[in-house]
Amino acid sequence: MKVNVFGLPGMKTRQALINVTAAVTDIDPSIGVEWISDANEMLEYGVARTPTVMVDERINFEGRVPSIHEVTTWIQEGQLMDVEA
Repeated sequence: MKVNVFGLPGMKTRQALINVTAAVTDIDPSIGVEWISDANEMLEYGVARTPTVMVDERINFEGRVPSIHEVTTWIQEGQLMDVEA
């Protein structure tokens, strides 16, 4: 599993990165979370709003900060499939 958090430096992106990392690490510490802040790279991936979380090169939600519980639940239930705005 490859997890990316997209967003420019700021409070929302930082909190999204913290929450996603906490949830992913709790489930499987071997999974890394990468932060991507380069605007050109975000455009290449089709990121329109930030923060955005992408799992296995598929956007799972964008434009808001998910809670740790949300991310954990989505991963455990295999629901990381549709964009949640």
